[in-house]
Amino acid sequence: MITELYKLSIRMAKVFIFYMPRLPVQWSPDYRQLTLETSKCKFALYIATIFDMVFAIAGANIYVFITRTYFDMGTPLDADQLLLIAFGTTSIIFVQGQVVIFYRRFRVAIVGINSIFSLAEEMTRRYRPNEIDENGLYIPANGQDLIGMAACVVSFFFSLNPLVLTIFFLWYNIDPLDIALDDALPDKKYWGWSTTLLAFSIRFICCQITMGQGTQIIYHLCVIAGAVVLNLIHCMQILLNDIESEEEFLDLYIRFGLAFKLMKHLLDDILLTTLTTGYWGIAFAIWGCLTCYNKLSVMMYLPLVSGTGTSLVALGFLFRKLKQAIEMGDEMLENKRHQSRMKLADVKTRVMQRIAKRLNALTAVQLGFGSFYPLSTDYFMEFLNSLMAQVVDFIVMFK
Repeated sequence: MITELYKLSIRMAKVFIFYMPRLPVQWSPDYRQLTLETSKCKFALYIATIFDMVFAIAGANIYVFITRTYFDMGTPLDADQLLLIAFGTTSIIFVQGQVVIFYRRFRVAIVGINSIFSLAEEMTRRYRPNEIDENGLYIPANGQDLIGMAACVVSFFFSLNPLVLTIFFLWYNIDPLDIALDDALPDKKYWGWSTTLLAFSIRFICCQITMGQGTQIIYHLCVIAGAVVLNLIHCMQILLNDIESEEEFLDLYIRFGLAFKLMKHLLDDILLTTLTTGYWGIAFAIWGCLTCYNKLSVMMYLPLVSGTGTSLVALGFLFRKLKQAIEMGDEMLENKRHQSRMKLADVKTRVMQRIAKRLNALTAVQLGFGSFYPLSTDYFMEFLNSLMAQVVDFIVMFK
């Protein structure tokens, strides 16, 4: 269940990045669930773009770093090129890691995710009919769809990023593929207009495919994650506040727990890789902002600062939503148990006794998310304090 603007943001991304082969798993706004595309041709094109990302770009990054650092080939790398190599290689590894995690568990996880979407729509139609239209789209209670507007803005910038970044890299000749091609043809007599055009075409195609597919993967993962989190929280809000009948609560709570269990391992793995990468990446980025202001050029330093600030805001938003989910998860079952005990004290019937026993026998849905990071309401400040301490360690180590 999504809003009209959220649905529009998904369509915007498809329109702007029309030239890239679609991911095998797609969010379908019409069916309001995840669908799996089984076309072999489309899947082959998708795999080809993945090979381009890994070998053409990440491979060129590693080649340039090794040859310039350990074999003293060519001119030494400056701070801008080192930042691009580090950011480009890390981004590709992170994106591909998330894709591998998702497709490793997608068959079971998709069932759980679609079950959460269906359950959220069913519960909203039953208990909050004024918050959903006939097409199954969510209508915000206050009329302000801030999340949908943010999704449209993010979709617009994500969609323009591939072309803008490709032109930026080619214009300033700072992509590692350019250095690798120069090493392949060091003699200037080979660099006629045809060779220059061919090299430029290879660089443009490889960079554009990498930027486009990387952007598409990140955006679709964000779309899926955002929709899952919103529907999870919406289900928990209804379970916590809107269901008076204990029998209806039992039925919906068990269905909610089963759906969440199907996708719990996927959420655990994604959060593990996201928080680990975010922890070390943001720590290094803050260290770079504080110590490399006189080593990086302005065109590299400003994106570093803005990207670091955006990452901190995104991390804060993620923690806020996780904290909200954990708190509601702890309250849902306990509140209903307390209500059943109060009713049982007033009306001691066999039906109430049976319901009270079933509620006491239920295992609470564990929304702790992950075993490596012990996420709880007290852990978020510890994470940020540890992050700042790591930045100080980097400043002392690399001063």
